[in-house]
Amino acid sequence: MSGIFFELRNDHLSFVATDAHRLVRYARKDASAPENAEMIVPKKPLNLLKRHLAHDGRGGGVLSMKPMPIFKYGEMDVVCRLIEGKVPELRSGHSKGQSELHDD
Repeated sequence: MSGIFFELRNDHLSFVATDAHRLVRYARKDASAPENAEMIVPKKPLNLLKRHLAHDGRGGGVLSMKPMPIFKYGEMDVVCRLIEGKVPELRSGHSKGQSELHDD
């Protein structure tokens, strides 16, 4: 997977990523989305946002997630295409050929 899987729900947010050896799921129960959505966002625009957030610590926000995510950070808007495809069932803990699932 060359991106991060976003699972947005009205009662939690989950993010799943892999480096082909590990599968990591990060869930937040103290955050929510106004509507349910699932998508795979490429790593490159997320790394761009991460670099800018790390330098001055100011917050940003998400203006829209469908059909293309728009992330707002200060005066900068980052728009990217979503990665098309299906993600295997993640709640089972193991999918064929995958290693351990970590909830961080």
